Amino acid sequence: MIRTLAISTLALAGVAALTAPSRADVFVRAPFVRVSTGGAGTYVRAPFVNIAVPNAAFYPPPLMLVPQGPPPGDGAIQILPPPKPTPGGVDMVRPMTLSEFAKCFKGGCGTYEALLINPCTCQPCLMRFCLPDCLRRVTCGRDEVVFHYGLLKKVRIQFNGDGPTVVARGL
Repeated sequence: MIRTLAISTLALAGVAALTAPSRADVFVRAPFVRVSTGGAGTYVRAPFVNIAVPNAAFYPPPLMLVPQGPPPGDGAIQILPPPKPTPGGVDMVRPMTLSEFAKCFKGGCGTYEALLINPCTCQPCLMRFCLPDCLRRVTCGRDEVVFHYGLLKKVRIQFNGDGPTVVARGL
């Protein structure tokens, strides 16, 4: 009896040690309620309730974009000619709102500079940022501009009383 118990326990321990860890995705579907859990996280959808709790590895840590040196090539910096004077003799550049900027911006890889109205202080501020790749679309919120590159890859410029802050995710 003891011999059989010892052999059974040893066999069970060997099988448990040799099994690979596995992951189980669980989906619960009931009328008006859906609950799913698995590799991407846990999601609950019900009338008037949408809760999403992603796993810790779902979002990469944010990266700060730092302007780099001159573009590769001959290393020369292109200097734009001075603006032509207006008929009234006053050279003024009108700052854009966030929505105007999002509608007209068609950029690619490089460093950019724009004069925008800070939505928090309603004062013009100079915004400098660097984009890593060709973008797909630009959206704007109440106090932010977001450059989208693909699924979970974006550069977000958030405005507060101190000025703009550039944060990149997934790049």
